[in-house]
This record gives sequence, structure tokens and C-alpha cells, in this order.
Amino acid sequence: MKMAIQELRFKVRHSCPFNDLSKKHPDASIYQWCNYTKDIMQISFENGPQQAIKLSEDVMAMARKAKVRIIRKSMGDADLQFVLQCFCPRLTPNVTFTLEKHNMLKIPPIVYRDGWEWYNTVAFKQDDIRGFLTDLSRFADQVEIVSKTSNHEFAARDNLTVSTASILGRLSRKQLWALREALRSDYYDVPKRTTTKKIAKLIGIPHTTYEEHLRKAEGKVMRSISPLVELRES
Repeated sequence: MKMAIQELRFKVRHSCPFNDLSKKHPDASIYQWCNYTKDIMQISFENGPQQAIKLSEDVMAMARKAKVRIIRKSMGDADLQFVLQCFCPRLTPNVTFTLEKHNMLKIPPIVYRDGWEWYNTVAFKQDDIRGFLTDLSRFADQVEIVSKTSNHEFAARDNLTVSTASILGRLSRKQLWALREALRSDYYDVPKRTTTKKIAKLIGIPHTTYEEHLRKAEGKVMRSISPLVELRES
């Protein structure tokens, strides 16, 4: 049975470690997942190794200041990922806790970009939204409503789960093509039914070229789902 709910998308500026990091790096996109035990941060950037180094230094300084332990760190071609102890108990006031106070659900991830925090949320009563926005205004510097809709066809399965865009959206056409050919050739069967060399010969490109596209595709897909793996593990 589908639920009739209120969908609220908004962005907010206020002082918190993640938002402050976004203000320092306005051209980076920071994604955060949280399960109150761990915070997963995935940071996308475009300015190469120097920006990666500066971002990494600033995240480590942020963790030291909050006395939060960094559990794991990894770096890709254009992104960083950190697994940290959860910041929530150290953040007061807190947007997430304010949402929960008013019986609202946050659809992860939270996105930080250019000094703004972007939230996608659902509520079950209009009064809950009004109460939330009143409390939020008490500590936020700026709040902007991006959209507010009443949806009588809301299906939790479709709206509260991971979208294919979040998993495949960052793949180039060549990387998506390489991944598709591997799947069609049963490359991921156990035991394997083929090799990358055989697939490359079949489609008529050099083995090293095909393998490079496939490895990059696999890396992007795995990094996109790794926050979910980390949260599931805890």
C-alpha cells in the first residue's frame, strides 16, 4: 500500500564541520552517509592531486578537532573517501536530530556543495514540516526550500533506496560499455567463463585498452556502493 506523504527538499547554511569544509572547497562535492556509528564521506573534485592533498589534510584536521577517529581512507582518480566515527553526538544543534524531533525522514546522502547542505526528506504531516522549519531557523544562517510536494503515489521501495544514477552516473560511455560486455560474456560467473583478453579479441580492441576501461568502471561502481557496505558492516 502506497503512502501519501510530504516530500521536502531544502538547503541550509550553518556552522558544522562538513559545511565549513565545503566553504573552504566550494568546487568540491561532498556526500555524507551516517548510521550514528560511522560517517562515510565521499568527496568528488576536479583539480587533480594538489586538491586531493589539501582536501585530505583538511578532513584530517577536522577529525582531530572533533576528536573523531578516521577508520579508513581511500583515494580514486577524482575522489576521496573517508570512514570516520560518527560526528552526530558532537554536533549541537544538529539538522538530523531536528528532523527526527519532528518525525521526518532523511533520504541519504546529505550533499555539501559551495557552503550549502542539501537535504532530501519526507514528512507525514504538514505540521511536522512547519515545526521543523521553525526550529531549524533558530540556528541556521540561511534556509532555502528547493521543493515541497504532496505525493499520494509515494512508494518507499522506489524512493528510499539507492538509484541506478548514483551507482552508474559517473561512468563514461566507454566504461559503461566495457562493463556491459563483461556482464554479457559471463565474466563475473564463478568460476569465470571467459577472460578480459578473450572479450577484447571478440569486440576487436586491444586487451590493455579494454581492461583499463573495465577496471575504471569497476572502481567507480565499487566506490559508489562502498558507503552502503560500510554502514551494513557495523
